[in-house]
Amino acid sequence: PQPPPSPPSKSRSVEALTRQVDAIRAEKDELASELRALQDISQRERDITKDLRKMHQMDLEEIGSQMQVTLSEIERFQKLAIDREGRVKELQLRLVKRKEQRITKA
Repeated sequence: PQPPPSPPSKSRSVEALTRQVDAIRAEKDELASELRALQDISQRERDITKDLRKMHQMDLEEIGSQMQVTLSEIERFQKLAIDREGRVKELQLRLVKRKEQRITKA
């Protein structure tokens, strides 16, 4: 049987632990940096989503306003068409009466 490995010297053990602690600290700093970057990205995405919702709401309000204007114009044109139709009928009746008057005078 082989004898158990000899324990490392204290100075080598401390140096190894120091390197390991330094590596862990560097990894921690790197992870913290990545976390901050992800948090920044997440905040930007929330801000963009908020802005898009505002723009969507503004678009909806503008479309609603345009619809009201369009409906108002449709109503105005319908009234105008009815009025013109009435005037055309009135003029047609006048023409018929004038023709009848000419026929009866002749």
